[in-house]
Amino acid sequence: MSNIKDHIPENRSTGSTEFTIKLRGERHAVSRISIREGIHNPFGTVKAGAVVWPADVTATIFVRGCHALP
Repeated sequence: MSNIKDHIPENRSTGSTEFTIKLRGERHAVSRISIREGIHNPFGTVKAGAVVWPADVTATIFVRGCHALP
């Protein structure tokens, strides 16, 4: 890569993500994230925040003991 500015054509980046908690148990929780247009960084990989956010929420739900599905 010669110049990072070549990969970032604009100063603005938008996107959305959606995730679902599929399973909650006493020993684990499982969630699924939908990879959508707009959540990729300029290099084509998923933005870190798009992965950290559902992981954080899923872990919080698990730790707090909210085991029943809605």
